[in-house]
Amino acid sequence: MTFTLDLEKNREKLEDYQEFLNAQKGKPGNLMLVLHKAQEVFGYIPGEIQQMISDTLRIPRAEIYGVITFYSQFTLIPRGETQVAVCMGTACYVKGA
Repeated sequence: MTFTLDLEKNREKLEDYQEFLNAQKGKPGNLMLVLHKAQEVFGYIPGEIQQMISDTLRIPRAEIYGVITFYSQFTLIPRGETQVAVCMGTACYVKGA
C-alpha cells in the first residue's frame, strides 16, 4: 500500500520544509536531522518528501529509504491519532491483563 502526500493541502508545510532543506545544503551529516524534521512536520516520510530531500541535498533516494527503514522512529505510513500499546511482559501476564 502506498501513501501519497496531498500536495495542495500541505503547500505551506512543503514550502517551510523546503526552506529548511535549503538551509541544510552542504552541511555534513545532515540526513538524520532532515528526516527527523520531516517526521515532525508531516507525521511520516512519504515518497514525495524523500524525493525532495534527494533532489535538494543530492543524496541518493535509496540511501534515504535505507535510513528510514533502518530506524524505528521513522515511518513510511501515516500513524493514527491514537496509539495503542499492548503489554506482553511477564508482569502484565501475571496480572491477567
